[in-house]
Amino acid sequence: MVRVYIATIGKLKKKEFFSEKFLEVSEIRQKKIEACKVQKDKERSLAAELLLQKAWKDYQKSVEPKVPEYEIAYLENGKPVCMNDERFHFNLSHSGAYVVCAAADTKIGVDIQKKKQAKVNIAKRFFQREEYEELEMCSKEEQATLFCEMWCMKESYIKYTGLGMQQSLNSFRVDRKENKIIDLYTDSSYKAYLWKEIPEYVIAVCVQREKIQKELIWCEL
Repeated sequence: MVRVYIATIGKLKKKEFFSEKFLEVSEIRQKKIEACKVQKDKERSLAAELLLQKAWKDYQKSVEPKVPEYEIAYLENGKPVCMNDERFHFNLSHSGAYVVCAAADTKIGVDIQKKKQAKVNIAKRFFQREEYEELEMCSKEEQATLFCEMWCMKESYIKYTGLGMQQSLNSFRVDRKENKIIDLYTDSSYKAYLWKEIPEYVIAVCVQREKIQKELIWCEL
C-alpha cells in the first residue's frame, strides 16, 4: 500500500519548537539541516524526517518481524533509502509551505510543486514533442497548471529511478489522461498519480503498482 503523508512547516518557525524537534531526528538529518543556509530550508528538511518517522511507525504496525529504528543512507544521486529493512521504501519532497513523504512496500518517487508561470521555453528544449505541443495549445492560464503537473510527474519519475537530473527529461513521456509515465528507451510504463486539491500546489507519486491510498494523510508535526 502506498501512503502519502503531508504537513505544513508553520509550527517549525518557532525557535523553541524547532530546537525540540531537531533533537528527535537522526544525526545524518541533523547534519543536512545544519548545512542549509536558509532557515526555511532548515525547517523543510526537519519536517521531512518528522514525516518519515510517522510513516515508519505506521509501517511497523503492519509487519513482522518489526525493526525498532530505521537506518537511512543516500545513494550516489542523493536518493534516501532504508538500509536495515528492504521491505520499506520511501521518498521525500518539499515546496513552499508543504512537505510530503510517500511510503510503500515497493520502489517509489514523490514530488510536490508550487504552481508558477509556465516555462514553455524549457518545455520546448527538454520535454517530448507531444508534451510541448500540448502546452502550446493551452491558454496562458492553463499553461501554468499543465506545466506544473507535467514537471511534477517528471520529477516523481526521476526520483523513482534515483537518477535525478542525470536522467534526460525527454527520455520518458508523461500521460496525464492515463496517469502513467512511459520510459521511451525500455518501453516500460509506470503509474503516476496526481493530487490537486491544495490550491496552487500539485503532488505526484510514481510507482509500478496501482494499490494506493488516494487520500492524503495530513499530519501535525
